Amino acid sequence: MILWRQDGEISHARRRSSEAGAFLLPDRILAFRECWARRAGTGLGMASSRREVRNLGPFPGFLCCDVSLFPEIRKKAQDVEELANASFSWTAQKEIRFSRAIEEVLGDLEPSQEDRDARAAIVASFDSFVKQTLSGSSVVAPFGSYVTNTFTCDSDLDLSLYVNRMNPLSREEKLYFLKRVTTSLQAMHARYDQIQPIYNATVPVVKFVDRKTGIQCDLSVDNKDGASKSLVLAALSSIDKRFRPLCLLLKKWAKSHEINDASAGTLSSYVITLLAIFHLQTCSPPVLPPLSMIIGGLDLDASYCSGFISARAKAFQGFGARNMDRISELFRTFFVKITAVKALWQEGLCASTYHAQWISKWPSFHNGCICVEDFYDPSRNAAKAVTPKDFECIYQCLENSVDAFRRPITDMESFKKMIVGDGCMPKVTPPPRPEPRFPDPRDIRPSLAVPLLLQGRPHRPASGPPNRRF
Repeated sequence: MILWRQDGEISHARRRSSEAGAFLLPDRILAFRECWARRAGTGLGMASSRREVRNLGPFPGFLCCDVSLFPEIRKKAQDVEELANASFSWTAQKEIRFSRAIEEVLGDLEPSQEDRDARAAIVASFDSFVKQTLSGSSVVAPFGSYVTNTFTCDSDLDLSLYVNRMNPLSREEKLYFLKRVTTSLQAMHARYDQIQPIYNATVPVVKFVDRKTGIQCDLSVDNKDGASKSLVLAALSSIDKRFRPLCLLLKKWAKSHEINDASAGTLSSYVITLLAIFHLQTCSPPVLPPLSMIIGGLDLDASYCSGFISARAKAFQGFGARNMDRISELFRTFFVKITAVKALWQEGLCASTYHAQWISKWPSFHNGCICVEDFYDPSRNAAKAVTPKDFECIYQCLENSVDAFRRPITDMESFKKMIVGDGCMPKVTPPPRPEPRFPDPRDIRPSLAVPLLLQGRPHRPASGPPNRRF
């Protein structure tokens, strides 16, 4: 039970300590967080920024809602998923063939040691290049799929430039350093190519390609958000070995179907990874624990949290041992689960990896399409870039894959191409929108509301010479 006090503290809360020595948050503590947000004037349980969420009280990292307040929509999601799984016929022979195809695809996706060495060399060489450019104690560090070990040979390399400053950099300062590095990159045609700065993005980046390896790199400045997220995802990868191959398969599937680009209104790699985590958390039995057990009560921006996250993740190793599903079964049920809840997104459905269950979000948070809560910033929908038009495209790809899973596997190569793309499955094109119909000016009856110049005949004033054509 949580009681509100005027001084912003919790008067009564049951807590238990993990082996790592950190406190775990009880579920009902979220009601206190919501009450505080209403008092602060930030809306219906919503926080305006992550720093505001983090400073709500002695227990940072609260979410935007109490999961116990929305049992109806969670029950709906569970029911439609059970019905979808019950209607899916799956024989033992088909499971064997499907598992064999998945293993062959994973073998092709596994990066070689040469590719790993090439990426490490890019990080080292670019770090030296930046130190010469900025002539200071600047450091370049990787994050993203390279740190979480969920990259393939054609994945981008995410880099972040950290400038030795005591205070966080403003957007103007980040743009200043990014433009300086961009200017130096453009002068190094022998080493870097296809330099494309994107300064007006939410996170300003400059894209470039390493000429020697052909690997595309994305450089940002002081991207501590990406580093903190990568730290948590890398810790999850150490809990169960099935997390990494599932992410590899889903990213490859989305990229081959051209729905892996947030700038185009589809799914980012981060959203796909969060959905993979959510699926592993909501399996029966679960494979991964709720993220509240890993990051609850921690300030992810603080330098000390790295050791706590690693210790907590280590304590949960073997958490999913009771789940005996192969990666092929987890891959198939992922599509069944996400496809089954298509109609519930418009009712406020949201996938929360922090709580490891379906929750509901307020309308100001939800855009009616896919909603995935960002564990780093609970006030943010990680899939907010998905537009209604691309939502239909994404779900057409998902439904086509589910239909392909139902059919017998006659040709192994064609089935593998369906998973990794390569033109086997037809590309999804949204239905054309009807062109807006504007009335023909010649069909409009003369009236004072329509100028005579739009009625198909020249305008002559009541008196005076006729108008000249311009």
